[in-house]
Amino acid sequence: MEIRVRNAGGTGYTVLDPRQRIGSSPYAVKSLLAETANNANSAATANNALQLGGVAANQYVVTTDPRMTDPRTPTAGSANYVQNTTSQQAATNLNISGNGIVGGILSGNVVNATSHYNIGGIRVLSKLPEAVIFLPASGQVP
Repeated sequence: MEIRVRNAGGTGYTVLDPRQRIGSSPYAVKSLLAETANNANSAATANNALQLGGVAANQYVVTTDPRMTDPRTPTAGSANYVQNTTSQQAATNLNISGNGIVGGILSGNVVNATSHYNIGGIRVLSKLPEAVIFLPASGQVP
């Protein structure tokens, strides 16, 4: 690579021979610590190169930290939450308030409704106030 320089206001360029030192001129911007970098042969010798925010760089993610494996709830595979799996989760209870939609098949051994069942938005099975179960033949509940 060839580098050419000229003085401010000069007319001609001067070719710099290889390894010619370029010094700061009176109006050049230069950091006060720029000379320190001349002696750094690797990042390990630079100030604070081995730390990030005062924490040693090799301590940001430590797999031997006991907090990564101690029995905090909910731990992976614990019964403290419902897991998204296709296999049955023994002794797992679920209590959700509000409304929900199941896109596939919802099945269970016992289904407990407090007042009625709807199919397609139409009430098909309900409990009357007298504790009588009413199943209308027409699909219409009075």
